[in-house]
Amino acid sequence: METSDGIITLKDIILLIQSFIKYLFKKWFVIAILAILFSGFFIYKHFTSEIKYKSELRFVVEGQNGTGGGLGGLLGSIGIRKSGGVSPFKILEVGKSSNILLKVLSAKTSSGEFIGNRIINTYNLTKKWSENNASLKDFQFTQELNDRELSDKERIVIRKLMRKFWSKDEDVALCKFTLDEAKGIYVLNSSTINEDLSFEISTQLFKFIKLFFEDEIFENQKQFSEILTHKADSLRVLRDQKVRQLARFNARNRGLVNDEVSADYTILTQEQLVLNSALAEVIKNKEMADVNLKDIQPLFLEIDRPFKPLPVITSSLIRNAIIGGVIGIMLGSILLIFIKIYQDAMSS
Repeated sequence: METSDGIITLKDIILLIQSFIKYLFKKWFVIAILAILFSGFFIYKHFTSEIKYKSELRFVVEGQNGTGGGLGGLLGSIGIRKSGGVSPFKILEVGKSSNILLKVLSAKTSSGEFIGNRIINTYNLTKKWSENNASLKDFQFTQELNDRELSDKERIVIRKLMRKFWSKDEDVALCKFTLDEAKGIYVLNSSTINEDLSFEISTQLFKFIKLFFEDEIFENQKQFSEILTHKADSLRVLRDQKVRQLARFNARNRGLVNDEVSADYTILTQEQLVLNSALAEVIKNKEMADVNLKDIQPLFLEIDRPFKPLPVITSSLIRNAIIGGVIGIMLGSILLIFIKIYQDAMSS
């Protein structure tokens, strides 16, 4: 296939391809057998695959970019500096975190069963786990998993459930959390073999993600606002007491003019003014803190929520047969080409 000077020409390449094609046609029965075997395997997978129920929840997050618009500019002009919005990728990471998963596993279904136990029972996981760890046989969660020390068994089970929950294998994963960056839409997809379980996972997951970003993450700011509210109430009580004290003083000393009365009147008046000023300053700070909190707090809005009966996910018999056949043909062709290359190399 080479010229005298060792250069491979286009003609040589064409002749080589033709020889491969002729060889493949000559060995067509090998390719056919592999195609039938792989097609049969995929057809078997179709008939043995379990029906899944898909629960899809889509939502958007308003205020996640932290710009704030005209309100942000107004706050900046009066000295309130915002800490920035919530990153979209932070929402994805928090949604897949163990903290959120523990809350979802501890949530109860409509029948009163922990979601964690429903997953274990639906997929008969303890039977599989007990083959390697006998202590996990018949394991069930008996308490909520939040805000308490977990046992060794619970830690092992939670790690196993987390791997299954967010598995990269779509046939194994119970949930998928994605973001359409172009549209800014988040999608929570839950696919399990139990309709109620799929519905509960997607709705509870959204509930706890929303709770984290709308409430829990701003707990310090809310506590600060509550402190200012209590302080304002205390100052208002003191101010009202001072106003009444000044009114009684004027009633008792009406018509009396001396240095002592004037001094007492001045002291009471100044104390009232100080309390009024302090109250006004606290109220102003509280209002500014509330406005700032509302401006930086993201708002999670559902745009599509799942409804029962949920759509069913089933595999296609024809599609599986075609995929199996194509894979068999490709693998068979590659295998035969390598055999021919080896034979030609050994015979030359």
